[in-house]
Amino acid sequence: MTEVRCVHCLQTREGITGYAYGGKLEAEIKSKICHACWQEWKGMSIKIINEYRLDLNDPNANKTLIDQMRAFLNMPDTEGQPK
Repeated sequence: MTEVRCVHCLQTREGITGYAYGGKLEAEIKSKICHACWQEWKGMSIKIINEYRLDLNDPNANKTLIDQMRAFLNMPDTEGQPK
């Protein structure tokens, strides 16, 4: 089992072993988020989908969900921003 230093709970814990999102985002999630916090996010994501009435077939809705995920998990999106 891989351990990660989680940016959400700030502890070193077991990493995510299953599917997260795919692509570069999945690699980022798996390198920064522990399994326990990912499970917490999965529960919160259902609430967000329902609250905002997101249709995940809509690319804008997917972006909204990812933005909410980044905020919840303390993972700011730095891609495309000056370093």
